[in-house]
Amino acid sequence: MKYTQSQNDEKTRATKLKTYLIDEVLIYKNLIPFNNEAEDMGTNLTTLDTLFEGKVIETGGITEQKAADKLSIAMTGVILCGATKAYATKIGDKDLMAKMSYSKSYIEDMKDSEILGFVKKIVKIITPLLDDVVYKTYGITATQLGAYSTLATHFNGQIGLVGTIVNSGTVANDNIDSTIKLIHGNIDMMELLLPTFQLLHPNFVAGFHLNAKTVDLVVHHGGFQGKITLETTGADLEGIKVEIIGTSKADTSDLLGDYSIIKVKPCTAIIQVSGPKVVTQKITHTFHKGVIDTLDFKMESLKE
Repeated sequence: MKYTQSQNDEKTRATKLKTYLIDEVLIYKNLIPFNNEAEDMGTNLTTLDTLFEGKVIETGGITEQKAADKLSIAMTGVILCGATKAYATKIGDKDLMAKMSYSKSYIEDMKDSEILGFVKKIVKIITPLLDDVVYKTYGITATQLGAYSTLATHFNGQIGLVGTIVNSGTVANDNIDSTIKLIHGNIDMMELLLPTFQLLHPNFVAGFHLNAKTVDLVVHHGGFQGKITLETTGADLEGIKVEIIGTSKADTSDLLGDYSIIKVKPCTAIIQVSGPKVVTQKITHTFHKGVIDTLDFKMESLKE
C-alpha cells in the first residue's frame, strides 16, 4: 500500500501543530471546548500514524517530475532575479531592487497555482531591460526568458494531472483521507475559538496560525525582521549591523534598510543595532515559538 505526498503533508501539518499545542497547553487548557478539540486532534493523529505504518510514499512519475520542475523554476528564478538586482543596484534603481528580492526557498514555498503568475511577472519586468546596453553585460537573454516561461507553463499543466492521479483511487487510502478530514475539523473548530486568546495571548494566536499551515517556514523557531532608517530624515540606512548578543545570529541592512534574522529559539535576549555614524542601540526582546516579529529601528546620527 502507498500514501500520497499530499496525505503526508497533512500528517506533517497535524504533527507540528500538536507539538506546538502541547508546549502551550497552559494557555488554553481552561477553555474546555478548545482543549477538547486539541485532545481529539491528538487522538486522530495517533490513528493516522497507525494507518501510515507499513506503507510507503508514492513517488516517481508525474509527481516526481513536477517536484523537479518546481526546483528548476526556483533555481532559475534566483539566477534571473539575482542578476537583475545586481543591475538595479549598479544603476541605483531601488524600486527594481525590491521587485527582484526573491530567494530560492521563497519560490519553492509558493503554492503551485502561484508559480505561473510569478514567472510571468518576472519575465514582464525583465523583458524591457534586454535592450539596455548595461543590462546586456549581466548575461540574461530572451532565449532564457522564453525557456523559463515554457517551463512554468509546463509545470502549471502538471497540477491538474497530479490531482487526477491522486483522486483516481490507485494510491488514495479512504481510511487515511477520512482521518485527515476529522483532523481538519479539529483545526477548523480551534480556529473559530482563537479570537478568545487574541487580547491576552496574541503570540499564541500568531504561533497557532503559523503551525497550522501545510507549508511552514518557521515551525519551532521565531525571529524578527524590519527596516532601519535615520531618525531625522527617515532615509533608509544600509550597512547597519543587527545582532543578538552572545550568539552568531546577525544580519546587515541592505540598500533599502531591510534586515531579517530567523530561526531563533524561544528566549529573552539582547539585540544590538550598530554601524558607522550612528548611535548604537540595545533592546531586550522575547522571542516566541513560531512567531516572526517586526522590529523597526530609527537611528540617531553621531555628533561630529
